[in-house]
Amino acid sequence: MSRFRFFYGVILVSLIFVGCSKEDNTEYFSVLGTVVKTNDSTVVVSDEDERLLVKNSGSLSSINNNERVIVYFSILDQSLPAGIDYVIEIFNISKVLFKPVLVLTEEIADSIGSDPMTVRDIWLAKDYLNLNFEYYGQNELHYINLIRFPGEISTDTIELELRHNNNDDAASVLMNGFVSFDLESLKNPGDSVVLHVKAQEYNSHVYDKYFTYKF
Repeated sequence: MSRFRFFYGVILVSLIFVGCSKEDNTEYFSVLGTVVKTNDSTVVVSDEDERLLVKNSGSLSSINNNERVIVYFSILDQSLPAGIDYVIEIFNISKVLFKPVLVLTEEIADSIGSDPMTVRDIWLAKDYLNLNFEYYGQNELHYINLIRFPGEISTDTIELELRHNNNDDAASVLMNGFVSFDLESLKNPGDSVVLHVKAQEYNSHVYDKYFTYKF
């Protein structure tokens, strides 16, 4: 059985272990994935391509098909239907912001912003670039985007920038955010492309990293 990655501090969410006691030996897990709903089942497909059949599917009633989520769950000991890796019971869920890669144009340049942030963690999984980041704020809604520059999609290296707009918010409280970016628009006729990702961080530091996106 795979151990799933726990997303401590990824987003501000209260984790309530329903019905737990000191004698409860139930193991709890979390996973980042995509919800797939059909007429008779609800499945979370993890970024490791494991299929988790949700026993208490009503817990995802407010989540639409193909939305990104982090689910917190226990694994049930029961027979597995065909094509299912685990049957799970969800006890908490967090919807994940899911955004496309934007092409930077003059029309959106001001709204995209160029305010600093801190990249806590960033990784590629399937067709997603997942970002865990920190920023300072107080009351205003902040925006985070991944942009590429105008022109044809390169077959070699694509230059990308993470952009943060703090909407002139007061920098008084350290906050945390999480987002998945859809990379499918960056595919070329080949089988891979290099992504060069930059971000303006605090104290004039520039985050700079290369990823190989295979498809």
